[in-house]
Amino acid sequence: MFEKAVRFDIPPTDNTAGYSCGEVALVAAISYLLPDKERPTRERLESFTCKLPNYNTWPEELVGVMADYPELKMTIHRTHPIACPADAYIRCYYGERNKHLVSETNLPNLEKAIKECEAKGLYKIGAFDLESLLGHVTEDQVVIGWFDCNVLYEYEIDTFKPHFNIVTGYDLDCVSMHESGNLHSLPVAHERVGHERFIKALGPTPNFLTVRLA
Repeated sequence: MFEKAVRFDIPPTDNTAGYSCGEVALVAAISYLLPDKERPTRERLESFTCKLPNYNTWPEELVGVMADYPELKMTIHRTHPIACPADAYIRCYYGERNKHLVSETNLPNLEKAIKECEAKGLYKIGAFDLESLLGHVTEDQVVIGWFDCNVLYEYEIDTFKPHFNIVTGYDLDCVSMHESGNLHSLPVAHERVGHERFIKALGPTPNFLTVRLA
């Protein structure tokens, strides 16, 4: 699989609207796949993500806005099935050292989003490795990873800090990503990380999203 380099250019997203990293990644994916469609507003996204100060956005919370784009299909790929209540899920699969994720999550909103994803059959549960994940990176499908940015950028912090990035390609040594940091964090448009760090950065319960033309 790694005999040749694969790379798709995702135009950097103007973030003057102040999107979160998950919102930036989704907006960039929609803009790439449907360049002639109007992108979702911050207000529209936040009606689903219920974004509050210091709260993290979970992959499930990005699904609601996809109803505005019937031309697209989103799938959430997880190694473990998710279950409610959300706080028990977070503690079980992310561990006690990451219990801060409970207080940094809008639990009722996440549980509502989980049930919606289950009802729509948006989950694909099963183990995956680097090769199978990168096999989803194609010209008509966008892969959005949910990473631990403390590992991804080698910050010396021993807790899980969620961060969304779009995977734009790979080669023999590295994976390329479209950095989804907001105006107050990382200004890098494209980032390259080694294969080992990339997989490790996917966190204790690896998951990613795919968005493609329906």
